Amino acid sequence: MKHPHYNAGRSKAPLIAIITAIILLVTVLIIFLLLQNYEVPLTHSSCPPPGEATEAPPDLSNTLSMLPASMPSDAKEVINITGHHAVTMAGFNFSDPQSKKIFICDPGDESGPGSSHQFVHDPIELPLITDGRWWFIDYPGEAVGCIYAAIVVKNGIPNGETLPTEWKQSSIPDLSQTSIASWGDSLCGPAAAANIIWMLSGEHHTLSPLVAFDLPENMPVSQQANILIAGDKAPFPSQKSLASLMNSDLETGTDTSGLSQGLKLYLNNNTSKPWKYQDPTIIPSDLYLNSLAKESSNGSGIILLLLWGNPKMEDEDRGGPILWALDNITEEPATSLTDSNATTPTSPKSVSDPAPISNSIPAEIKTVVTKNITASDISKRLEDIKAGSGDIQITLAWNGYNDLDLSCTEPGGTLINFENRLSASGGNLDVDMNATPRSKYPFENLFWPTSKAPRGKYSVFANFYRQHTKSAEPVHYTLRVVINGKEKLTSGQLMPRSGTKEIFSFNY
Repeated sequence: MKHPHYNAGRSKAPLIAIITAIILLVTVLIIFLLLQNYEVPLTHSSCPPPGEATEAPPDLSNTLSMLPASMPSDAKEVINITGHHAVTMAGFNFSDPQSKKIFICDPGDESGPGSSHQFVHDPIELPLITDGRWWFIDYPGEAVGCIYAAIVVKNGIPNGETLPTEWKQSSIPDLSQTSIASWGDSLCGPAAAANIIWMLSGEHHTLSPLVAFDLPENMPVSQQANILIAGDKAPFPSQKSLASLMNSDLETGTDTSGLSQGLKLYLNNNTSKPWKYQDPTIIPSDLYLNSLAKESSNGSGIILLLLWGNPKMEDEDRGGPILWALDNITEEPATSLTDSNATTPTSPKSVSDPAPISNSIPAEIKTVVTKNITASDISKRLEDIKAGSGDIQITLAWNGYNDLDLSCTEPGGTLINFENRLSASGGNLDVDMNATPRSKYPFENLFWPTSKAPRGKYSVFANFYRQHTKSAEPVHYTLRVVINGKEKLTSGQLMPRSGTKEIFSFNY
């Protein structure tokens, strides 16, 4: 006897199983694809309990930072703490009062032998957290660095303005503590200090490595930075370098006393007015951050000393982070570091404001030279420096201590300038003068060796890059272009902060 309903039910069962399996397979596939694109969100670290150490971030795993048993309540004893990691403060972002952030240049963030210096860059932006006792830089998901001390190199007269909600020191570089493999990876102190010296040399030209070490004008900036930090040739550290002045050890690093005294020694060796430390001061945590921010927005250089973890305090009522100010003795008295009653406005100050013209320009560079520049003048300058020549030679000459920059695009679009001085074709910006105001009769020179210049159109540009004098008058220049031995001259003028302008073009 047949059972049609029973047979029909049995025939549907395999179909239902197949559909169910397909649905499950598609579901698993969707979940798998979602997981492939899913990123675990970064979460802010929490403050560890007092006395607990944390691991250094992975790219700073070789940095030395040993948590002391307890932090002294006497500021003069705190500065003897060893085993810190040094970074340079480069600004802050307080636009969200509940989530404050700090900009830093970390000498160890490009860890590994031969890490390069960064002269044009965006500083690292990291969150700040606090337990009410200390402020910590939060490396998300990795570690917290307790800011237990700051060395402030005061620069100029405080502006008296309200504290901006956001500030970034765009002129500060990010120099590496491992640029030369033989340095090891413990020179964070000299590298952090070198960031500040590099920044200050824009106004105090004698601080520049070019002047301090009497280096050639056309030396690459990376080599200048190496000489400043620890030297570019063994044995390391080289005499007069920051690492040498700080008595740094290539294995154990730099203690706080050595860092502070070596920095002061470099500044006093290379400026006319003496630098002197104010007494170190313990500042309550609720005022500390605003004190740092105010100094940063005034243009001061700040070295932050970090410990990985949360140090105990010898005396919770009297202890806390310290500020140690290094001041250039001038006729104008400096204001106290603890004057941090500034309030946060509703709108941020621009982070791209141009650097102010120095108010302490040495008398010998105040004169503006207005003499016309002739072809013979340029030839003499080229001969004195032994500048390069070839198929094409382009020379920009001017008078006075201000800094003009020469650049050129060659056929194919490659730009040759102070950041890219040598092109694949052989084009070479071999002379770049007055990055610091050293020459009254400067020039810049760009050339292509014989039989190397590409065929096509060349565009020549000039930029009034940096004003080293107080005069707002335009700078007159003469451009000399020599193509296969034939000379062309043209002249013009550039105003301060007028930007890069095309001043000549030709076909070759």
